[in-house]
Amino acid sequence: MNHAKAIAVATAYDMHLEAAEGALDPDWRVTKPVDFFRFREILGMQAMKCDPRQRRHPGDEKFRVSTQQNQEQRRRSSPARS
Repeated sequence: MNHAKAIAVATAYDMHLEAAEGALDPDWRVTKPVDFFRFREILGMQAMKCDPRQRRHPGDEKFRVSTQQNQEQRRRSSPARS
């Protein structure tokens, strides 16, 4: 599992470099892209701020935040369904 996560971070950094160098879109080009270690810090802080109870991302409605969260609490934190 750790190896898979490390590969995902390395791949995300490669995608960042590709975008920052302007290979995908010339408007995204930056003069100095962040280095790998700073990228990893930013990614980690972003992951720590993510709260699945807010149901912002696809698939969050299927995620049980903790084993102590019952169905009523999951419904309350879910967005209104049409």
